[in-house]
Amino acid sequence: MDFDLDNLKTAGLGLGAALSVGLNGWLAFGRTWVRTKASNANDSQQINMLQFLSDQVKELKTENTHLRDEIEERDQRIREYWKTITETESRLQIVESQLEALKQQNESLREELRELVAASTNMSCELARIKNAERMPR
Repeated sequence: MDFDLDNLKTAGLGLGAALSVGLNGWLAFGRTWVRTKASNANDSQQINMLQFLSDQVKELKTENTHLRDEIEERDQRIREYWKTITETESRLQIVESQLEALKQQNESLREELRELVAASTNMSCELARIKNAERMPR
């Protein structure tokens, strides 16, 4: 077997080139595999974060609904309180106006009573004079 140095050099260069291409391919595959693995981990993490945020949104919607119901109940109670207050104010105004009318009527009755007392006193005096006049001979 005759090995020629040129053939050996050519074979060595071919083998070196093949090893270089193989090594570059293996390194490229490794980088791609690591990048894919990191990308998958990142995707999983993003999916988990989205699921977490979705769960939080659901919880906040539930809490929001609950708070809206509470606010509606409070608004209803406030409306009822205002209705009661308005009715009470109306009744109070009626009572106050009736009280004012009764005060005026009472004042009028007092005036009439004074006049009646004065008239009664005058009648008593007049009656006493008439009795005295009858007792006295003329």
